[in-house]
Amino acid sequence: MLLKGYVYVIADQERKYAKIGMTHKLSTRLSGVQLGSPVKLELVLALETPHMKRVEKELHAKLAHLWLRGEWFNFSPEIETSVRALVNEEQRIIEFKPGAPDPPELKGCRSYGDIVRRGRMRRRLSQSELAKLCDLRQGTISDVENDGGTRIDTLLKIFEVLGIEWSFSLPEEEYISCLPGGGGR
Repeated sequence: MLLKGYVYVIADQERKYAKIGMTHKLSTRLSGVQLGSPVKLELVLALETPHMKRVEKELHAKLAHLWLRGEWFNFSPEIETSVRALVNEEQRIIEFKPGAPDPPELKGCRSYGDIVRRGRMRRRLSQSELAKLCDLRQGTISDVENDGGTRIDTLLKIFEVLGIEWSFSLPEEEYISCLPGGGGR
């Protein structure tokens, strides 16, 4: 059985360079690539496919004349045209447009890390940019997005900067046990 995956195109905002790669988890790939980039990147489009290795290899070969190094290419409209030409009954295009609602592939947050990552991606911020806005270290943002332990005040600060409304409650007995000297009435 083949697992569904994605062949994606990530580009800088000025459309000089494009990365053509593959992933099983589209929702986190942009943040991973952004971490190593000195310029802001955005997801241009992705092809959902059960044959991601083969498709990525085909695209790299077809676009070899645009190749720079690794998975990076000079940006050209030919890249998007080549990806779109691969659509068939097994493969479909997922488009990303600035300001448009997130496609379903980026929905379904299962943790606060997913919520922060999605909010950051929707605002087209790198982890470093979000960290600066929150007066935190980039490593703290990375820890939060990877569901590492974080203080609630740090999480709420990030939510506030991202404009994420959030509420939670503890059962009364847990709340009482958290109070100084708590545990008894």
